[in-house]
Amino acid sequence: MTEGLEAVRSSLPLQMCAYFNVVFLPAWAAVFLDFFAHQYWAPGALTRALAAVTASTVFCIEGLRLYMLYAGNLGDKIPELAAFWMLSVFLQLPLQGFLLFNPHFQLGVLPVLSQSVLLILLLLEIGFGYVALRFTAAQQALKHARSRQDKKADAPQ
Repeated sequence: MTEGLEAVRSSLPLQMCAYFNVVFLPAWAAVFLDFFAHQYWAPGALTRALAAVTASTVFCIEGLRLYMLYAGNLGDKIPELAAFWMLSVFLQLPLQGFLLFNPHFQLGVLPVLSQSVLLILLLLEIGFGYVALRFTAAQQALKHARSRQDKKADAPQ
Protein backbone atom coordinates (compact mmCIF):
# COMPACT_ATOMS: atom_id res chain seq x y z
CA MET A 1 0.00 0.00 0.00
CA THR A 2 1.41 3.38 -0.96
CA GLU A 3 1.96 6.00 1.70
CA GLY A 4 -0.44 8.65 0.40
CA LEU A 5 -3.24 6.28 -0.56
CA GLU A 6 -6.00 5.98 2.04
CA ALA A 7 -8.32 2.99 1.84
CA VAL A 8 -11.61 2.44 3.54
CA ARG A 9 -11.54 -0.81 5.48
CA SER A 10 -15.10 -1.95 5.99
CA SER A 11 -15.96 -5.17 7.80
CA LEU A 12 -17.01 -7.87 5.35
CA PRO A 13 -18.86 -10.07 7.90
CA LEU A 14 -20.78 -7.03 9.15
CA GLN A 15 -21.61 -6.00 5.59
CA MET A 16 -22.82 -9.52 4.78
CA CYS A 17 -25.07 -9.52 7.85
CA ALA A 18 -26.43 -6.13 6.81
CA TYR A 19 -27.10 -7.41 3.29
CA PHE A 20 -28.97 -10.48 4.56
CA ASN A 21 -30.91 -8.28 6.97
CA VAL A 22 -31.98 -5.93 4.19
CA VAL A 23 -32.95 -8.86 1.95
CA PHE A 24 -34.88 -10.60 4.74
CA LEU A 25 -36.54 -7.42 6.04
CA PRO A 26 -39.51 -7.36 3.58
CA ALA A 27 -40.40 -10.99 4.37
CA TRP A 28 -40.12 -10.33 8.10
CA ALA A 29 -42.21 -7.16 7.75
CA ALA A 30 -44.96 -9.04 5.88
CA VAL A 31 -45.07 -11.78 8.52
CA PHE A 32 -44.93 -9.25 11.34
CA LEU A 33 -47.69 -7.07 9.86
CA ASP A 34 -49.88 -10.15 9.37
CA PHE A 35 -49.26 -11.11 13.00
CA PHE A 36 -49.93 -7.55 14.10
CA ALA A 37 -53.22 -7.39 12.17
CA HIS A 38 -54.44 -10.55 13.89
CA GLN A 39 -52.95 -9.71 17.29
CA TYR A 40 -54.44 -6.23 17.40
CA TRP A 41 -57.94 -7.68 17.71
CA ALA A 42 -56.90 -10.15 20.40
CA PRO A 43 -58.51 -9.68 23.78
CA GLY A 44 -56.72 -7.46 26.25
CA ALA A 45 -56.09 -3.76 25.97
CA LEU A 46 -52.57 -4.15 27.32
CA THR A 47 -51.65 -6.64 24.60
CA ARG A 48 -53.03 -4.32 21.92
CA ALA A 49 -51.15 -1.33 23.30
CA LEU A 50 -47.88 -3.24 23.62
CA ALA A 51 -48.21 -4.63 20.11
CA ALA A 52 -48.87 -1.18 18.63
CA VAL A 53 -46.03 0.55 20.45
CA THR A 54 -43.58 -2.25 19.78
CA ALA A 55 -44.50 -2.46 16.09
CA SER A 56 -44.11 1.25 15.43
CA THR A 57 -40.86 1.45 17.38
CA VAL A 58 -39.31 -1.62 15.76
CA PHE A 59 -40.04 -0.42 12.22
CA CYS A 60 -38.66 3.08 12.83
CA ILE A 61 -35.52 1.87 14.60
CA GLU A 62 -34.79 -0.88 12.06
CA GLY A 63 -34.65 1.55 9.15
CA LEU A 64 -32.48 4.03 11.03
CA ARG A 65 -30.27 1.26 12.37
CA LEU A 66 -29.60 -0.22 8.92
CA TYR A 67 -28.87 3.23 7.48
CA MET A 68 -26.34 3.88 10.25
CA LEU A 69 -24.80 0.46 9.63
CA TYR A 70 -24.29 1.07 5.92
CA ALA A 71 -23.05 4.64 6.39
CA GLY A 72 -20.69 3.72 9.20
CA ASN A 73 -19.28 0.51 7.78
CA LEU A 74 -18.83 1.57 4.18
CA GLY A 75 -17.64 5.07 5.03
CA ASP A 76 -15.35 4.08 7.92
CA LYS A 77 -17.22 6.51 10.16
CA ILE A 78 -17.01 5.94 13.90
CA PRO A 79 -20.07 8.03 14.96
CA GLU A 80 -22.40 6.16 12.60
CA LEU A 81 -21.03 2.77 13.63
CA ALA A 82 -21.36 3.70 17.30
CA ALA A 83 -24.94 4.91 16.75
CA PHE A 84 -25.77 1.66 14.94
CA TRP A 85 -24.27 -0.39 17.76
CA MET A 86 -26.06 1.54 20.51
CA LEU A 87 -29.41 1.39 18.69
CA SER A 88 -28.92 -2.34 18.25
CA VAL A 89 -27.92 -3.13 21.82
CA PHE A 90 -30.10 -0.75 23.81
CA LEU A 91 -33.28 -0.55 21.72
CA GLN A 92 -33.58 -3.20 19.04
CA LEU A 93 -32.31 -6.19 21.05
CA PRO A 94 -34.80 -5.76 23.95
CA LEU A 95 -37.67 -5.07 21.55
CA GLN A 96 -36.89 -8.07 19.34
CA GLY A 97 -36.51 -10.25 22.43
CA PHE A 98 -39.82 -8.96 23.74
CA LEU A 99 -41.53 -9.78 20.45
CA LEU A 100 -40.09 -13.28 20.37
CA PHE A 101 -40.32 -14.32 24.02
CA ASN A 102 -43.54 -12.64 25.21
CA PRO A 103 -46.02 -15.45 25.98
CA HIS A 104 -49.07 -13.18 25.62
CA PHE A 105 -48.51 -12.64 21.90
CA GLN A 106 -49.24 -16.31 21.08
CA LEU A 107 -47.00 -16.46 18.03
CA GLY A 108 -47.48 -19.11 15.37
CA VAL A 109 -44.71 -21.08 13.71
CA LEU A 110 -44.00 -18.62 10.88
CA PRO A 111 -43.74 -15.53 13.13
CA VAL A 112 -41.46 -17.42 15.53
CA LEU A 113 -39.19 -18.52 12.67
CA SER A 114 -39.00 -15.09 11.07
CA GLN A 115 -38.47 -13.36 14.42
CA SER A 116 -35.77 -15.91 15.32
CA VAL A 117 -33.92 -15.29 12.05
CA LEU A 118 -34.04 -11.55 12.62
CA LEU A 119 -32.85 -11.94 16.22
CA ILE A 120 -29.93 -14.13 15.10
CA LEU A 121 -28.97 -11.56 12.46
CA LEU A 122 -29.21 -8.83 15.09
CA LEU A 123 -26.93 -10.75 17.48
CA LEU A 124 -24.40 -11.35 14.69
CA GLU A 125 -24.52 -7.67 13.71
CA ILE A 126 -23.93 -6.65 17.34
CA GLY A 127 -20.88 -8.92 17.58
CA PHE A 128 -19.39 -8.01 14.22
CA GLY A 129 -20.28 -4.35 14.78
CA TYR A 130 -18.33 -4.27 18.02
CA VAL A 131 -15.27 -5.76 16.30
CA ALA A 132 -15.62 -3.35 13.36
CA LEU A 133 -16.01 -0.39 15.71
CA ARG A 134 -12.86 -1.31 17.64
CA PHE A 135 -10.90 -1.85 14.41
CA THR A 136 -12.09 1.42 12.88
CA ALA A 137 -11.28 3.35 16.05
CA ALA A 138 -7.79 1.85 16.13
CA GLN A 139 -7.23 2.70 12.46
CA GLN A 140 -8.44 6.27 12.95
CA ALA A 141 -6.17 6.69 15.99
CA LEU A 142 -3.20 5.36 14.02
CA LYS A 143 -3.98 7.70 11.12
CA HIS A 144 -4.26 10.64 13.50
CA ALA A 145 -0.93 9.76 15.16
CA ARG A 146 0.76 9.53 11.75
CA SER A 147 -0.60 12.89 10.67
CA ARG A 148 0.66 14.49 13.90
CA GLN A 149 4.11 12.98 13.35
CA ASP A 150 4.12 14.24 9.77
CA LYS A 151 3.19 17.75 10.93
CA LYS A 152 5.95 17.68 13.55
CA ALA A 153 8.49 16.53 10.96
CA ASP A 154 7.42 19.25 8.50
CA ALA A 155 7.42 22.06 11.07
CA PRO A 156 10.39 24.46 10.94
CA GLN A 157 12.85 24.00 13.77
